[in-house]
Amino acid sequence: MEQGFLVAEDGCDRATAYHMSNKVARHAAGTVVTWLDSEYRCIIALVDPATGAVSHAHPISQGHDNHCGAALAVTPDGRLHAICGSHALGGFIHRHTADPTDPTAWSLPESVGAAATYPSLVAQADGGLVLTYRHTNFSGRWGMMVQRYDGGSKRWSWPMKLTESPTERYAFPTNSLALGPDGTVHVIVEYYQTPPPGTDPQCSLAVTHLYSATGATGWHHSDGREVALIPVTIGNSALIDRSPIGNLRPGTTTVTPAGRVVCTIWNAVDGQLTLWLRELDGTWRSRDLSAAATTGHAGWSVNSQGRATMDHTGAITVVTTAAPDTAWSSAEQHIVAIRCDAATGEVLATDTIAKATPGRANWLASVESISGRVPTQPPLLLFTDGNRGDTCINDATCHVRLAALDF
Repeated sequence: MEQGFLVAEDGCDRATAYHMSNKVARHAAGTVVTWLDSEYRCIIALVDPATGAVSHAHPISQGHDNHCGAALAVTPDGRLHAICGSHALGGFIHRHTADPTDPTAWSLPESVGAAATYPSLVAQADGGLVLTYRHTNFSGRWGMMVQRYDGGSKRWSWPMKLTESPTERYAFPTNSLALGPDGTVHVIVEYYQTPPPGTDPQCSLAVTHLYSATGATGWHHSDGREVALIPVTIGNSALIDRSPIGNLRPGTTTVTPAGRVVCTIWNAVDGQLTLWLRELDGTWRSRDLSAAATTGHAGWSVNSQGRATMDHTGAITVVTTAAPDTAWSSAEQHIVAIRCDAATGEVLATDTIAKATPGRANWLASVESISGRVPTQPPLLLFTDGNRGDTCINDATCHVRLAALDF
């Protein structure tokens, strides 16, 4: 595939992070994208997918570091919603607008969430929103929170800790939301632990799946059991996969029109990428995508999570990165797209996004979130073109590119 259109030259080193936060939305006004600029501002812009022309670019929120990017969703009433920030310092900023071309049309900022990081957001048919995120608990175990925005009252529910980390201290519970064709809310969560100093290294032990008809109440385990005790822990979960010696990192999830829940799990120890499909009876089956992701690059391995979405052919498209090593910051990494059969997971085609500059990484792929349906247009990919700095705080300015996953 082509290298994609350049839509910004002033992105921070994690301009399009993180993968659970949808950064491409289709609106009546046009295609809307968001990225984090070099000043940590959440930028909203309209982009023409056919030409790459950018218009109406403006900031809607100020973050404090490079973890404060936004998640987008459009409700049936035509309002674009954005959840921005905050990397554990309080709540996110929620803003919405019926006209993303007008910087003055946005609602006033509203705080939502508690010690919140890494938003995943979906819009429901009744005008509601479901939001999940990592909750940082400085006096206990971290976990994943869920909140629902009522489209009628325009109010957010109180935060509810749906899952909890196996240990105290730092945790990274990936929280990827998707809607099934019947409106069921599905979430994929990893169980990440940081043991006491001097013991085992921190890692993700396992991945689970939960679902709810409303996203507010009535949560069920992947095997169909009703969730009786909240927060859900690793001990009472129905696990998709687990490994005491691996480091299992799930990516984004999607649901096929037939109702199969799809997710990917990347083992950060050996670079294996696996596609998982849940049948309607609750059973999961897997297919190894590692060879497809490294086609033409002998000795390379996958070095980031997979991002799954439905594409315009009715297949599943998975996007990941591959490099000579598993380091997530490798400057040599490429973005790879893999098309898979929606019923079997069989690999149908692969392609690679061309690099604008060989010595700069294509990374932090943010795939347009499409679930429960077959879109009429190829899904879009927003990604960062450039290398991260030497610290976790941004000291690099990167480009932001947009490409259509049409291969």
